[in-house]
This record gives sequence, structure tokens and C-alpha cells, in this order.
Amino acid sequence: MKILLVIAETPYINEWFADVVGQLRRGRPAVEFSLYFNSELAFRDKAGLFPPNLPVWKYGEHPEAVLPQDFPWRNAYISWERQSFHHAYRYDREAIRRIAGNLYASLKAAVDAEKPDFILYELPSSILGEMAWYIAGRSPGTRFVAVSQSRIPDRIDLYDDKYRFLEKSLSVEVNGRDWTQFSDDFVNKRIL
Repeated sequence: MKILLVIAETPYINEWFADVVGQLRRGRPAVEFSLYFNSELAFRDKAGLFPPNLPVWKYGEHPEAVLPQDFPWRNAYISWERQSFHHAYRYDREAIRRIAGNLYASLKAAVDAEKPDFILYELPSSILGEMAWYIAGRSPGTRFVAVSQSRIPDRIDLYDDKYRFLEKSLSVEVNGRDWTQFSDDFVNKRIL
């Protein structure tokens, strides 16, 4: 199995990713990993968390990069709209299109070359997450898996689609119990 990890400046997720890489590479069968860094800053700050011999891909300039016609443009503005209140970014429409096109081209190049079974990142809540989900959906044999902090303390949730919780899609029964009863017992701490 091959997994492409998408690495950004997200504080909590990369430490968890590093632990997952260490454990799954030692497992039988071993899982192969490759890394995609969305910026030079992410690479400089987070590369040291991972073994040095993993394939590394980075965001880069692609002069001919354009987004596919069916990419929903509302997704491209998520990252910038959040910052507009603080005036942190002052990009015009053309700059946003260029940056999104470069992100698409560089991440797509990594997926095409590595042919991962899974792209692993956080829930699509930024242009990077939206792009990873979009590319996985159009790359045969590649699925998107999202990681998110759980509302339940000391847990991490996994999603196997943009907004679908992984466990719900696997089975309607858990350990011979109906899913809704299992969930109720779990939340109310009657079972672990």
C-alpha cells in the first residue's frame, strides 16, 4: 500500500502523521509513504519529523498550469476569504488563479508519479484540502482519507470522503451491535 501525505503548517496533524509513518513502515506488510509539502516553509519546518529517505514533492511554479474546467471556483477562495478580514493577503483574482493552478499542477504531478492508494490530509477546509480531495477523485486507484481532531477528547477522526465519517461507511454493525446503539453507548461511556 502507498500513501501520499500532504504536509502543511498545520501544528497538530504533522506530528500525528510522523508517528503513523513510523508505525506503519515497521508493520507487515510495510506501507510505503511519499510526502507532498505545500510550501518551502512547511518543508523547512516539518521535513525533520519524517525519515529522510521518503520521496518528497513540493509546491512549485508551473508556467503552463491551469485548473481543470470542472474545478469549483468557490473552493479556490476559501483560504483567502478567511484572511480578508485581517487583510493578511492582498492577492488579486489573477494571482489566486495562478497559485491555485500551480497547486493543482504540482500536487497532480506527485499523485501521477507516486500512484498512491490514498492521499492523507485533513478535512477539505482550505484550498489545499479541496485540491487533494479533487485530485484523488479523478485519479484511478487513489482515494482521499481525511484526518480531523475529534470532538471526543484524545481521539482523531478519519473520513473516507469529503464529509463522510469512515466508520459509518464501513458497516452498519459494530461488534454485532447496531451502529446507532454502538454510537450512543460510546458517547455515553458505556463502552470503549
